Amino acid sequence: MINLLDGEKILSMKRRHWFVIALDAVYLIMLGVLPFVGMCAVYILFPESNESLQENASFITFYGLAWITFLWMFFFINWTNYYLDTFLITNKRIIYIEQVRLFRRNASELRLEKIQDIQVKILGIVPSLLNMGDLHIQTAGGKDEVVFKSVPNAHGVKNMISKCCDEALKVNSAPTAPAAPASVPTM
Repeated sequence: MINLLDGEKILSMKRRHWFVIALDAVYLIMLGVLPFVGMCAVYILFPESNESLQENASFITFYGLAWITFLWMFFFINWTNYYLDTFLITNKRIIYIEQVRLFRRNASELRLEKIQDIQVKILGIVPSLLNMGDLHIQTAGGKDEVVFKSVPNAHGVKNMISKCCDEALKVNSAPTAPAAPASVPTM
């Protein structure tokens, strides 16, 4: 659960691009089909081994289903990591939550008025076509930059963060009303 500051509003919540999890799914489907393709190849290329395959059908089925179960668990872990990797843009800060493993999470917080530089890096044809990229955010006095990977509409998110930073700087640098002069006691 994220605790918001007083007067803080969530402006946007982002996750990595859907293509990231779709690519994982394609890899896992290919790995899932691979043993069955291998069995068909053995069945066709070595017809003399057909009797042995039929005798061990339950053994082969068991290991095939165990393989599919393992791949399903791996996909579930990848999907959980994908779903829990989020970053929130509020009117006061950016909160980045990165699910590293199933039970390990890193959370970073950047104050909008401390942000110095925002870069978008889009590398490759597929990210260019899908309009996704990495956001690199550097803060004042920060040694490391925070990187949001595979952000959908990275340029739009960068513009939104820039506008929020400008507004935060205006609010923080707005002159305050001069204090009323203290009354001096007369004697």
